[in-house]
Amino acid sequence: RGGTNGTDAHSGQFPEILYQLVSSTQSAPTQVDEESLSRAGIAREKFVSLADLLLQKGTKLLESPPTGTTPPTTHPFLQSLLPTVVAYLSQLIEKNSEVKLINYLAEKGSNLLLLVDKVNQAVQSQNPNNDKAPITMKLESAHPYEEGGRQKYKAEFPDWVSWISVEFDPQCNTIQVEDKVLIYSDNNYQNQLNPDGYHTDKWPNHPLILPGNSLNIDFQTASDYAHNRNAQARFGFACTVTGYPAIGGLSDGAALELLEKELVLLTS
Repeated sequence: RGGTNGTDAHSGQFPEILYQLVSSTQSAPTQVDEESLSRAGIAREKFVSLADLLLQKGTKLLESPPTGTTPPTTHPFLQSLLPTVVAYLSQLIEKNSEVKLINYLAEKGSNLLLLVDKVNQAVQSQNPNNDKAPITMKLESAHPYEEGGRQKYKAEFPDWVSWISVEFDPQCNTIQVEDKVLIYSDNNYQNQLNPDGYHTDKWPNHPLILPGNSLNIDFQTASDYAHNRNAQARFGFACTVTGYPAIGGLSDGAALELLEKELVLLTS
């Protein structure tokens, strides 16, 4: 089946073996197996807690770097430890489908990603061969939106754009779950970002990250069976879409290049 980030078996998602047949000569699972699973769960929780602290430290370090210390592009913490931890987090998410965990790490990672990209862009601006700046556009429905319809919106950036962030306006709202926004990372409307879409008051409060240089939004609305004429509830959606250039060729910021790539993978 499709994953929560729009992937499926055709685009690189591999199925996992959830169980296997046990022959009659093999004994049934023992208490030791259950204890091992319990220990693995505890270890996973401790690693996520540690990673959370490190993500917070990385965010703080980039938001307010200490004066008179090593610049972010060569800081040992950002050079080695944080990229490694984020890489392991990505692997952990692949093996753990807990929605709460995925959403939490996506929020933390996306906030840090925007800070890392800002530093990388600053370093790139010092290189005369790198003159590409992020491109921003706004996509939005009518306010208030119309019922019983379907509108499609597209954001497409030049080929040098490597990844996209989507930030929804806090006013986003629909009157019923059938009125929803669906986001696709391909032109064939196959790779859907969130199977349930975004509707009513359930909208991301952190930037959504998508790899690539284009996305499609499908805004579907049904008849107003709720008979809700509240203008605020019928706001619809509005979002800011930003395309970021591919990173590469930064001798001083090689570690932050790696960190940015890992964060894109973690949050997508």
